[in-house]
Amino acid sequence: MTETLLILLFWAAFTFTHIVLCTDMVKPRLVALMGALPFQGFYTLISFATMVPIFLVYFNGGRHVGPELYSPPTALRLVAMAIMGLAMLLLAGGVATPAPSAFIGPKAPFARGVTRVTRHPISAAFFLIGLAHILVNGSASDLAFFGGFCVFSVLATRHQDARKVRSLEGYASFKEATSFLPFAAILVRKQPLSAAMREWPWPAFALGAAAFVTLYMFHGTLFGVAL
Repeated sequence: MTETLLILLFWAAFTFTHIVLCTDMVKPRLVALMGALPFQGFYTLISFATMVPIFLVYFNGGRHVGPELYSPPTALRLVAMAIMGLAMLLLAGGVATPAPSAFIGPKAPFARGVTRVTRHPISAAFFLIGLAHILVNGSASDLAFFGGFCVFSVLATRHQDARKVRSLEGYASFKEATSFLPFAAILVRKQPLSAAMREWPWPAFALGAAAFVTLYMFHGTLFGVAL
C-alpha cells in the first residue's frame, strides 16, 4: 500500500499546486513579484516536481500492487480500447487547434471543430485515458494512478472555466454552449455534429490514429503489458 499512498499524495500535491498557483488571489501577486515569464518557469518547475514522482513511483515497482479492488471483465478491454482511440484523436486535435480555454486563448471564444465535441480537448483526452485504464485494472495502485488523471482533469477544468468566466468576455456563453464530456453538447443539440465534422483537423486526427495504432502494437514493449 506504500506505493498507492505515495501516488495519491503526489497527485494531491500536483493538483493542489496546479490550481492554487492559478487562482486570482495568488497568480497576480506572483506575476507582479517575479514577472510573467519567470512565473511561467516557476509554475512549470512546480508541475514537474510534483508530476514526475507520480510516474517514478508507479513505473518503478508500483504497478498492480495493493489490494485487488475488483476483477475487470474481459469484455471491458474492447470498451477501453475504443475510449483510448477517442482519447488519442482528441489529444491530437487539441494540440492542433488549441481551445479558447487554453492558457493563452482568443478574446472572443467560440466553438469550432474539436471544441464542439469538448471545450477542453486535451484535458478530456487525459480524462479518457485514465478512464480507459481504470476499466481494465483493478489493483489499488492502478486505480490511484489512472484515477488521478480523471480527478485532476475534472477539477482543473472546473477551476479554469470559473476563472475564464470572470476574466474573459464571452466565455460564459461559450461554456454554456459546449461541454467537458466529449459529445455531450452534441447529444443535447447545443452543437451540430455536421459542422464539427466539416471543421475537424483531419490531418491531426490521422496522426492521432497512427499514435493509437503504434501504442497498441508496442504497448508490451513500452509498458510491459501486451494488449
